Amino acid sequence: MTRDSQGRVLLQQDLRRIIIYNRLFTGNLENFLDAYSSETQQVEEIKKWWRENGLSVVLGLTLGVSGIFGWRYWQDVKVEQAEAASVLYSDMIAAFVNDDTADARDNADRILADYRNTTYGVFAMLGLARLAVADDDLDAAESHLREALEQNRDASFSHVIRMRLVRVLISQDRLDEASSMINRHGTGEFASAYDELMGDISALQGDFEAARAAYQQSINGALAAGRDISTLELKLNNIGQ
Repeated sequence: MTRDSQGRVLLQQDLRRIIIYNRLFTGNLENFLDAYSSETQQVEEIKKWWRENGLSVVLGLTLGVSGIFGWRYWQDVKVEQAEAASVLYSDMIAAFVNDDTADARDNADRILADYRNTTYGVFAMLGLARLAVADDDLDAAESHLREALEQNRDASFSHVIRMRLVRVLISQDRLDEASSMINRHGTGEFASAYDELMGDISALQGDFEAARAAYQQSINGALAAGRDISTLELKLNNIGQ
């Protein structure tokens, strides 16, 4: 198998890990991955991520004959780096599965130390953000999420990160800031999830009429996409019809 093929196989193996990662680190999967109606769609979105950020970007460059040997060496280095990052990433996932927060933090820190500006770095930041929330360190969680949002290059996944950041801002009682972020970005395929967040903000602000409208709009979007609405119905019932 060529080095180029090894890199592609490695990234393909990580597709399934990333789906598992999202289930571990989002809490309520429907809230954070609301645009995905099936696991197949998730895989396709992640494939798009790798196409835009992975080795395929580099492999698409036009090579001159004079640079071919340097290119082969650099390609080998990139594959080796991806392999090392993938091992750390797998270890981090295993640590979260086993509730070993110390090991999870250690592996995330090691990813950031050597592979910060990669897609693995983005997921390490999200893992550290989750750990910070568990430690009630919302400032640290916000910092990790903002860096992940800046580092991330996939438009769809930016919504996932942004919604986690909105939840942190809500937890910090920074409701106006959270609302402003939703108003700037809460459209398109993630609109229903953003509507739910806006309903949460409005309810906390005591504007129950606006909360009801936002929850109902979120329900309508979820129904149109064939997604579960039980949590939304519970929120709507809690504030009264």
